[in-house]
Amino acid sequence: SRGSGTTPADVNQLLNQFKQTQKMMRKV
Repeated sequence: SRGSGTTPADVNQLLNQFKQTQKMMRKV
């Protein structure tokens, strides 16, 4: 995934954000 502009850390952050968003959606 070189040249795509996303590092493993970025992907990790996105995944964490996605997971948290899903948690919030379930609460509401």
